[in-house]
Amino acid sequence: MPKPYHEKGSGGESLVPDDKCRQQILASIAQLKKTLGEKTPPNERTTCIWVIEPLLEAAGYSRFDWIAEGTDATGNKPDYRVLPYSPHQWLVEAKAWNHTLSDADANQLTSYANTNHIRWAVLTNGQEWRLYDASIFGTVQERLMAQAGLDEPEVLANLLCALRKDAVQSDETERVARRLRMEREMRAQLCDENSPMVHTIAQQLGQRTKVEYTVQEVVQFFHKLIGCGNGPDLRWYPLDELARNARELAMGKKPALVQFPDGREERVSTWKELTIAVLQWFGDRLPPPPQPHTKGSKRCLYHEKPEHGRTPMISPYAISIAGRRLYVEMSVSSAETLAALAYLCECVGESPSGFRIAIGER
Repeated sequence: MPKPYHEKGSGGESLVPDDKCRQQILASIAQLKKTLGEKTPPNERTTCIWVIEPLLEAAGYSRFDWIAEGTDATGNKPDYRVLPYSPHQWLVEAKAWNHTLSDADANQLTSYANTNHIRWAVLTNGQEWRLYDASIFGTVQERLMAQAGLDEPEVLANLLCALRKDAVQSDETERVARRLRMEREMRAQLCDENSPMVHTIAQQLGQRTKVEYTVQEVVQFFHKLIGCGNGPDLRWYPLDELARNARELAMGKKPALVQFPDGREERVSTWKELTIAVLQWFGDRLPPPPQPHTKGSKRCLYHEKPEHGRTPMISPYAISIAGRRLYVEMSVSSAETLAALAYLCECVGESPSGFRIAIGER
């Protein structure tokens, strides 16, 4: 889990001050977790009253600092405008407690914010909070600046402190959001053996030291340096959500458990093991080889030969399933693995949401 930081801005001020605001937020989160351990909000409105509004108040806002919006004709209006009628207003889109936040939700929110010249927008179901910069011209994943959950109180306190009133009214929110975004991306890149950044570092190390280092050695170094292994407890995601948001949810992490549509669970420790477990679960339902990674792809998830058409597989793994000998390409990233498995489900006619995967930091 990323630790709270108190670095200095260009003027010497703390980017995330360890002040009364932080303590109020942490106390509010602790109280919420205690209360929600006994009962959870049954709908969106209750989520707003029980969770979202108390945390806004803990961040220093009063109930006169926001207005609840009614849905417009297109259903696009967010639930809250915070600091309305001011040049510093920002948005909150609330979802029900059990609603899984999606890119579609984020796209609707950030598109509305951008159209209305509002920079900061928060998407939350009470459990998970995501901060977006709607001024960024790009995908919703590129607009995502920070995310945190109730199970990460220090990280969530960082995010909410960045949105307190005086921070939004100055340029502090931008500085903190940029720092959180960079930290998240650097952590993901430097903890992933398939990251081009790690490969470049290994190459440059070799050139400078005349010693050949593997990408595994580089990643192990960063694991210790930035604490990639100090993440929260395992978190479960449906396969389709994980595939859509692989860059944010899977990069730099590894699977620990997979739950199949029939309810059976199996322990896995690598993306390779996850792939094999899913293939074995499908058994004789697997489409005949070659099975493309994704629709129209020339690369194969598996083939009866260790090749992608005329190109040899980089790291083939031989396995026998339902009497067939298959070769599975293992030289793929976590994102490619998840995309391939989601597409396989589509080909078989099995909903990818039926597979649930528990992942954690490496």
